[in-house]
Parts: sequence; C-alpha cells; structure tokens
Amino acid sequence: MAFVRAVFWRLGFGPLLYFYVRRLATGRLPTGWAWHFVPMALQGFYYIFAFCLPMALKLSWNHGGHTHVVLPIQATLSILSFAIYWLADAGLDPDVRVKPRASDIASYRDPEMEAAKALMR
Repeated sequence: MAFVRAVFWRLGFGPLLYFYVRRLATGRLPTGWAWHFVPMALQGFYYIFAFCLPMALKLSWNHGGHTHVVLPIQATLSILSFAIYWLADAGLDPDVRVKPRASDIASYRDPEMEAAKALMR
C-alpha cells in the first residue's frame, strides 16, 4: 500500500517533533494537541483518494496536477511546518529539564547491583 509510506505523511513530522520534545521536557502534552495533526490527516485523505483512482486517471493526475501543483505545495508546507514546530521547541524555558528515565543507565541505581559491586571490592 503506497499511501502508508512515511514520506506521504510529511506534514506530521513537525507536530511529532514538537510533542516529543514537549513531552520529554514537561512530562505531559498541552491541551488540544490533536488539532495539530489535522493537516497530516488531510494529507492522508488526499493520498488515500489518489490511491483509489482508476489507473489511467491516476497516472494522468500524477503527471499533471500532482507533480506540478500538489508536490511543491506539500514540500513548502512540510518545510514550514517543521521549521515552525522546531522554533516552538527552541522556545522552551531553559530551566525545564528532561526528567530522568529508568532506561537512562547513568541515573538508574539498582540496589542489588550496587550491593554485588560492594561485595566484589
């Protein structure tokens, strides 16, 4: 299925980056976060619709309107989206720190392992 490839969901990369960093920094997502994925959903519906076209019409549309009109618009919107969300992440308060996770080896102390290390000394 061609419409599942990640390149077709480029309008979602900006919000994904933004919410990933925001979640790491604050521990929660802001209210109304799902609305940021509406452009990605519209892009997905467009590709699903284009995928379902009959082959002759699909090829005609691909060589005409899609390549010369839709792709440049999508590329521009993708770059703008990524840049805007990246700048929004850069505007995070510098005092906000990423919370340590158990998977972070430097911050995880296993009491049994510490006891075993102490016995080996």
